[in-house]
Amino acid sequence: MKSNIKSATGKLGILIPGLGAVATTLIAGVEAVKKGVSKPFCSLTQMGSIRLGKRTENRYPRIKDFVPLTDTPIAGKDFKTGQTLMKTILAPGLAARALGIKGWFSTNILGNRDGLVLDDPDNFKTKEVSKLGVLEDILRPEDNPDLYGDIFHKIRINYYPPYGDNKESWDNIDIFG
Repeated sequence: MKSNIKSATGKLGILIPGLGAVATTLIAGVEAVKKGVSKPFCSLTQMGSIRLGKRTENRYPRIKDFVPLTDTPIAGKDFKTGQTLMKTILAPGLAARALGIKGWFSTNILGNRDGLVLDDPDNFKTKEVSKLGVLEDILRPEDNPDLYGDIFHKIRINYYPPYGDNKESWDNIDIFG
């Protein structure tokens, strides 16, 4: 069964939760791309590709050329940066090689409003819960208890005003196998 996907029309709206460092960077990036002064780096829809057929066929069109999209969309996978980005890149590679993980310690150093907001324990708790779930989703400790059933996973976000809009992220991973 073959179906045709109609071209997208109309306007696209994006709901952004707050105007912290990530949101303002997104907005500035979209405007720079619209003005032609930058390429849409990190945009899955604009710069990402998709494999068609067998690997040996070497067919990798850009997603934007394969799926009919409007001309504003600039969208990445999500707002993952720093800690979460490292986890979503490294954890699948470690799991694919059946390397066990004893512990994963992550820390971010933020100096802007995001850091100030997350310095409050109640606000941090929500962020911590979402960050802790990333490894569980990827590694599935219930299916791999010998490798991932007893991970010590610690998350820290440190507010350090002199950093301003800069951000630094550190991950320490203790592996075995």
